[in-house]
Amino acid sequence: MKKIYILKKYKIIRGPYTIDHLKKVGIKEYDMIWYEGLTDWTPVTKIDSFKSVPLKGSLSGQNKNGTILRKLFSFLR
Repeated sequence: MKKIYILKKYKIIRGPYTIDHLKKVGIKEYDMIWYEGLTDWTPVTKIDSFKSVPLKGSLSGQNKNGTILRKLFSFLR
């Protein structure tokens, strides 16, 4: 049986999804994931199953302006 994931983007909870569906639609490095067995929402970058998944709109490698905006609007996560 495939694992079912719940996605949290900007405080909006979506799902259930399979990992194949999430790979297809794309995820961002600041998206949060939960699945049965996790105690809390976890950043997608901390979940082994997603380490090989290319992230859309990744802020890594960009200048600091992207991170400042991200911090400013972090309450939306």
